[in-house]
Amino acid sequence: MAVVSVVVLASCVAGDGDGETPTVATPTTAIEPSPAPSTQLGEVTWTTGIDESGAPVDILEEFSRHDLVIYAAVEVENAPAGETLSANWSLDEEPIDAIDSSVTIDSESETGWVAFTLTWDGDSLWPTGVLGIEITASSGATSSGEVQITSS
Repeated sequence: MAVVSVVVLASCVAGDGDGETPTVATPTTAIEPSPAPSTQLGEVTWTTGIDESGAPVDILEEFSRHDLVIYAAVEVENAPAGETLSANWSLDEEPIDAIDSSVTIDSESETGWVAFTLTWDGDSLWPTGVLGIEITASSGATSSGEVQITSS
């Protein structure tokens, strides 16, 4: 928030008409710099689909190993253009380095959604266990979450 203050000083001369010109102080403006917006990440929301804005279409507490797609969506606030969000995945607390991913915010935004996706395209099913994600913004903000992948 910028604070602007204007100081106006005026001097009046009560005179006897001696020809003196009254002086008026020039207005000055003091601007206090506002802090740069800081990117904030909401809680990770697990879902099987996202809408056109990237928002989750449902909220799940667990996934079946038969589900083909898993989304980890996070609401992002005050992200400047160029902010990068990186996702590090794990299964049962073991890092899965091969599927780490990142996305760069195209334009400054007050709020929006970013979703990271895992798609299973093998002949077998997802392994059961706890799938985790840690999302880190290049500015330092983080959000993490875990979800159970069940055998049903």
